[in-house]
Amino acid sequence: MSLFPLRLKPGGVITVHLRWHSNFPMWIERKDWLIDPHGKKTLCYERLLPILPNTRKSNEDFDLIEKTGQIYGGAPILLAARYLQNDINNTSHFINMLVGLRDDTHHYYTLTLPDDAPLGRYHFELEDRAFGKIMRSQTANTDYFYVEKLTLNKVIKNNENLLAFIENKSPEPVIGQLCQFDILTAEENDIRLVRLEPNSITQVPFVGAAIFMYRDGDEFIRLLPEKEKACLGHPQFHMELKNQSTILFAKDSSSQSYELSGISQKIWRLSNGFIPKSIIRNLGAGIYDEMVQMGIIMEID
Repeated sequence: MSLFPLRLKPGGVITVHLRWHSNFPMWIERKDWLIDPHGKKTLCYERLLPILPNTRKSNEDFDLIEKTGQIYGGAPILLAARYLQNDINNTSHFINMLVGLRDDTHHYYTLTLPDDAPLGRYHFELEDRAFGKIMRSQTANTDYFYVEKLTLNKVIKNNENLLAFIENKSPEPVIGQLCQFDILTAEENDIRLVRLEPNSITQVPFVGAAIFMYRDGDEFIRLLPEKEKACLGHPQFHMELKNQSTILFAKDSSSQSYELSGISQKIWRLSNGFIPKSIIRNLGAGIYDEMVQMGIIMEID
């Protein structure tokens, strides 16, 4: 079994991938059970599924595949993703999976969790039946995923630094990526991993501006004071340098362009989506407001 992603929020969707191998046509009675962090067991998937042996491809078959643009028997990306996330020390198992991929039958389905799903670790339990036997998952030890929830309680000044209070409401630890930016140059100056302990508030110190990425990069917390926004140069523009000025061209209109210099050029350069609005607007409130009104700069939460 392969699961992706391995970390979700309540109400999230998980993709489940399973594969079977058979040298002859057969049917399997599929039953997947999901066990939540409290031990509650729920039947989440049930189906009769045919399993066929590998296609013995002729030259005509390959011509057909090429003409239709299909990738027949391609390696499912979920297998690679699962290996990289979970089985980095189980190299032999991963190699065996790759060797048998083209001879296997692959099946996918998605499962949507309720918005009030309990936080914590979930397990899948397979109960596949064929010829009177029950077949279990060969990856049962790693057939699990997490549901987690983080909140930013506050950001305060701590001498020359800032301190973010991030609450992990989950009963499992969460590891995320903290990226800090220089507020004078907008350049990234430090990236490191941060561990948030279960059911606790972690104080995360940082300098300048910062963002906390977690859940494999799918979720983020912008570490800004309450109700503060960040500024982002509108993605529709591409930039060219001309002497000491910055020329912006709109991607969808070759006739629309802006020449920035001095304060407007600095505002554009600092608007990387991470620097707080208050810092950038203080460079020149009137110029900043005009750039926002013209759609050059976006204010994002």
